[in-house]
Amino acid sequence: MELKRIYRFPEGWKPNRNTRDPERVSKHNPLGLKDAGKREGDVLNPPPVDHFQIKHTGVRPEQNFSQKMIEAGQAAGFLTISKGELILHTKPEDLHYTIVRGPGYYCCHCGEQIVDANLFVKDEEGEPTEQTIGMQHAETVHEGKESPDQNNPSGYRRVHGYETVLEDKQHKKFNLEEFQRKRLAGGDGKGSRKSSQRSQDNG
Repeated sequence: MELKRIYRFPEGWKPNRNTRDPERVSKHNPLGLKDAGKREGDVLNPPPVDHFQIKHTGVRPEQNFSQKMIEAGQAAGFLTISKGELILHTKPEDLHYTIVRGPGYYCCHCGEQIVDANLFVKDEEGEPTEQTIGMQHAETVHEGKESPDQNNPSGYRRVHGYETVLEDKQHKKFNLEEFQRKRLAGGDGKGSRKSSQRSQDNG
């Protein structure tokens, strides 16, 4: 998926570039940049984002969103989670993703969410054993079968963000192949020239 930031330029706004200053040269800032943590030439006072424009939704409708992106999107007001959906408030229309899995632990065999899967099972005396609740689930429910996920041989895995699937009709409309077809036909909708900074690739 690729979205493009479209900025809103306040009256009188001028870019403050990250330039060199000999007086700032030091061991930790050999170039003497205004902000040593950013690249030379970067805009240090970016204008506010007006909205996000859809460029394409990728090759497949499946999309993973990290917890960090979720929190940033909610704080900025362009992402909403409601009734099992993750909604990106974009233009020309909102993108609706069905949430398949949210943060938590899941069985690699059946996909069931396992609460506290990483905690150790306690024995009759209340002492922790070497088996976790997730391992116990795999052994009892799935009879100790080998995990179908080689990266998680214990039989369960942790999902840190949100695994989602875009509505089929929207993916058909905005997928990468369709975007490239329109671009070759001269109708890619490159967007406003005001957006002078690079597009943000979210996946």
